[in-house]
Amino acid sequence: MSLSRFILALSLTSSVIAATPPDLLRLADGELAGRFSGISAAGIIRWEREDSPAPLEFKVDKARHIALRGGVPATPHASTSHVELLDGDRIAGTITAMDKGELTLDSPQTGPIVIPRDRIKRIAPNPFGGRLIYAGPFSKEGWEIVAAEPPQSDASETEKKEDSWEHIAGHWYYKGGSDALRYPAAMPEQSIFRFRMDWRARPAVNIALHADFAGVPEAKENEGEDEVRRPDLPARMFGNALIVSIRANYATLQHCGYTQEGEPFVRHLRSSSSSVRIDESGGADFELRSNLKEGTVALFVDGSFWLQWNIEFTEDARPLGSGLGFLITNEAESYRITDLLVAEWNGMPDAARSFESPDRDIVLLTNGTDRLSGKVTSISEGRVKLHGDYADLDIPLEDVADLHFAESEKVKEEESQADGAAVRVHFLPIGRIHGKLIEASSERLVLESPSIGRIETLLDSASLLEFNRHGLFLQGWDDDL
Repeated sequence: MSLSRFILALSLTSSVIAATPPDLLRLADGELAGRFSGISAAGIIRWEREDSPAPLEFKVDKARHIALRGGVPATPHASTSHVELLDGDRIAGTITAMDKGELTLDSPQTGPIVIPRDRIKRIAPNPFGGRLIYAGPFSKEGWEIVAAEPPQSDASETEKKEDSWEHIAGHWYYKGGSDALRYPAAMPEQSIFRFRMDWRARPAVNIALHADFAGVPEAKENEGEDEVRRPDLPARMFGNALIVSIRANYATLQHCGYTQEGEPFVRHLRSSSSSVRIDESGGADFELRSNLKEGTVALFVDGSFWLQWNIEFTEDARPLGSGLGFLITNEAESYRITDLLVAEWNGMPDAARSFESPDRDIVLLTNGTDRLSGKVTSISEGRVKLHGDYADLDIPLEDVADLHFAESEKVKEEESQADGAAVRVHFLPIGRIHGKLIEASSERLVLESPSIGRIETLLDSASLLEFNRHGLFLQGWDDDL
């Protein structure tokens, strides 16, 4: 096991040594702490509480989600190897074999399962080449919620405002307000930062990279609120940092901080284009690749390259921090941020993430530079056999970061979608399975997957059970989140 994966496993294990938090059942009209004890074949959730002599019962169609153990897995799995299906599910595990028709995966959640090859979007044996630094947020430990203005010392408890952010079951929810969310994630100079963000309407978010959280110079501490809301605000929140601002139709990059004289600055950094097109309601997977050595920051949305900024730093203003953060500027909207990943990057582009080939399988190696194409004929005994135009290759599976299958071999997208899926099970550090709920106990759950069929999955590494008869979780957001 690499050092970075050992550290990840250690951090996951330490997070569950403390007393296990209760499960949380979120209903349409409120929430209830307790212990999840199963779901009957008739769709009745059994819920235990110390103040109730018998288990309480709730209909599944009245539930929104169940956060298991406060969103912390009982048995964390450090490996990020997984298979991604066309319907969006990601199943963690080790690829043991594959032929022209199906793939066999040994999953810690399901045990050995067989997946039809035409239902697979990609396999990711080593998605970060062994260079994973952070994956989460499993808990709120280490995260900071920072207000633009410190609380008044004479304010009573009833006058103190609520935080803008709330951590629920491996997700950060933004509820309105001007607080920033930040984390010292140890971003190296060459980094890949990925996250999933969902919103209700009109995305408007500032993302801090390589922040040092230096704080406000003493000379600025006594200045009034009028000064704070001008160029001082990003610097107050993140110190010396790069700020990527994303809106529905454009994205910009700024460099903020304080001069040696203690004056705040915000420098707008140019790119060849700032135009983007993001749905006003919905969500997307974002990836930011920063290379401070070369002075570049690139933005990818849903796996496709969108923009790159070229930066010239002066030596005394170069951002040298390792923190990251979020600051929402559309305070009236709701957001959810999850699936955060920070990894080292060798600075080389990998075209396999930027496009799909209609008739060729694409293999991206862990060195981040080599991309091979052809027909993957089989995987067995830890080797990938690739038939190319000029040679047949035998590639160690441990050297493969991602394998994208040809579009022509995949089943039609509409055929891969679930029809009225009743449950989505989220796992940590990676994984999601959805389908028609059959039954569940406190330890395992059985469902009918639209891509794989009947699956029995353990819940020891699950963080969240989502129940939604009408599609996306966003449609079930509470107004008070």
